[in-house]
Amino acid sequence: MSYMPMSLDLQAVHYDAISRRSRLPIVTDINLHFATGQLHALIGPNGAGKTTVLRLACGLLSPTQGEVVVQSGRFEDRQWRARHFAYLPQFQSVAWPLSTREVAALGLYSFAEMTRAEIQSRVEHALERCGVVDLRDRLITELSGGERARVMLARLLVSDAPFLLLDEPVQSLDPAWAIGLMTILAEEAAAGRGIICVMHDLNLVRHYCDQVALLGNGALQAYGAPARVIRAEILQSVFATPFQDRDGFVLPRLEPVPS
Repeated sequence: MSYMPMSLDLQAVHYDAISRRSRLPIVTDINLHFATGQLHALIGPNGAGKTTVLRLACGLLSPTQGEVVVQSGRFEDRQWRARHFAYLPQFQSVAWPLSTREVAALGLYSFAEMTRAEIQSRVEHALERCGVVDLRDRLITELSGGERARVMLARLLVSDAPFLLLDEPVQSLDPAWAIGLMTILAEEAAAGRGIICVMHDLNLVRHYCDQVALLGNGALQAYGAPARVIRAEILQSVFATPFQDRDGFVLPRLEPVPS
């Protein structure tokens, strides 16, 4: 499948949480460039603004200042965004006892012109890639957290959206499937999609991603290739904990347990 080459830019973007009594800055002066054909990661401490940036990038939030610009696209058009951006939130709840295949098919909601046979073929292929094809007739409410996460990934993959945005997609997966999911996302980027992920596993980011944005205190602290950003001296200043590079991995430096 071929995807439309696109770029997505956040230009001097600010976002404030506004209530009747207060105005709380969440992210400030964010400048980022996302392109199709690449796997991008947003990393940083809890509360750094990663999810906010992800939601701004797909139009679920509107900037307080600045703008989000898409090359050759109509970002302000909600229907256009629905066909070009597929979003997977951090927490996915399904209120109805739908089958696994029905949940995956929800990813084609914006593509009503497809035939039933095309939908079935695409859903089956996505479920197979995500290792849940044997669960196609199981109810989503009966699955484990990791199985459910892989079904939700299949829901993203069935669409033709040039951009996939995922918030902590490996959080409930075992090590084998965390690697499997990142492999699938790298394959999608190689096929021409733009992938933007909020991640906490820095070593998966270091191995699989093309570009990394490090956020801290609502601001962009570093941006570039993983080898430039995921370095002990940079990370420890943002995460406020010591890191060390060892055998190609970057790890928090643990203090000895008191005897």
